[in-house]
Amino acid sequence: MNGNTPTPEAWITRRCPVDDLEPQELRSDLIRDARVQGVRLLNSFGNVIERTFADPSLNATRIKTAFWGAAYGLGLNCCAGVSMTERAALLGIERATISKAARNFVTANGLPPSYYMKVESASDAYRETRIQIVIASANGNGADHL
Repeated sequence: MNGNTPTPEAWITRRCPVDDLEPQELRSDLIRDARVQGVRLLNSFGNVIERTFADPSLNATRIKTAFWGAAYGLGLNCCAGVSMTERAALLGIERATISKAARNFVTANGLPPSYYMKVESASDAYRETRIQIVIASANGNGADHL
């Protein structure tokens, strides 16, 4: 080609390196991803309850704990107005049991802590304080240091 002849369009690449590094996502892809994530969370929630049913030591408290742990982890409306501590008292269990179930659900699904859960920094501060109380207590469990 001598430079005076126009280059055929088929020979021209109109892509830039940025197109490969930062492709533009289509809105339809984002909506589909959100739907897939929603279905995955529903399946995960169902699996939590199903695993509880499959446990040979099944009792009503275990089912309720599994449900409320996942519900608080997701931040569902059915949790509104009742703290984890109050819910645990209603079930006859410790708050930490529901909190642990919620934390496990959130971690397993790659979710941020819900409105009902402590943020990681608050959990770390509480853990450090609790460790110091246990170390300072005479019986080793912190019960006499309240």
